[in-house]
Amino acid sequence: MWELVPEETRAPVTAEHIRQAKERLITERAVHLDSLGERLKDPAVKRVVEVVLTGKTDTTIGRADRDVELCMDLGLIIWDDGLRIANPIYQEIIPRLLSQNMQDNISGLEFPWLKSDGTLDMPLLLKKFQAFWRRHSETWEQQAEYVEAFPHLLVMAFLQRITNGGGRIEREYAAGRGRVDLAIEYGGAWSIIEIKLVHPQDGREGTIAEGLEQVARYRDRLKKSEGVAGFPETYLLVFDRRPETRARPWEERLTWETRPDPLGADRPPITVVGA
Repeated sequence: MWELVPEETRAPVTAEHIRQAKERLITERAVHLDSLGERLKDPAVKRVVEVVLTGKTDTTIGRADRDVELCMDLGLIIWDDGLRIANPIYQEIIPRLLSQNMQDNISGLEFPWLKSDGTLDMPLLLKKFQAFWRRHSETWEQQAEYVEAFPHLLVMAFLQRITNGGGRIEREYAAGRGRVDLAIEYGGAWSIIEIKLVHPQDGREGTIAEGLEQVARYRDRLKKSEGVAGFPETYLLVFDRRPETRARPWEERLTWETRPDPLGADRPPITVVGA
């Protein structure tokens, strides 16, 4: 049993205490989490959880679906205007459990990711991720249990491996959102990454246009919720998994460009990273 806030201090429980508790649950592999890890391998559970992780809309899955009912009975999922992870702790723990093996096989020491002021060099870090994606994605995807969510989980494993040294990641995802939003705090500075898959009907440009507005609004919400001064560095990470794109040379697939914030010319631009 842990005591993060000794009773005799009568100190209030803060959000930081909750984060510390979550981290201990994960790093010390509580028995309950081992059981959760096994549950996530169940094909019925995987079918539902993968839809939530990727944020996609799946019309074959509804509230009365037997697999959805199973996940709700297990306390993994709730129906709140669509499918969502049941609670904030599971919201963080589930992707970390699913990406733990990937994280264990990423060496954080080989990436020059830290700036002299103690904050993350996010442009360099994401360019290193592009190189990592080029080198390992095809092999690792073949070994993945959650294939559709593989890009999302690999990004989170990569970032978690880096931020384990003293940062944190806030995650937002749910079925039907069409994206995963990540807010990374390190050295007192925030960065934002939105992950999107190119939708075949929207194409790359349509996906980017939608993503730019989504991540700009997420940036505004983060500023309010965390009291962030100024605008955090913001990135839209776009994975184009269409067969015709995957057949192209890597030099055409790994792109880097700056786009204006669609919410106003007076706002900082957003970097679009292609993978």
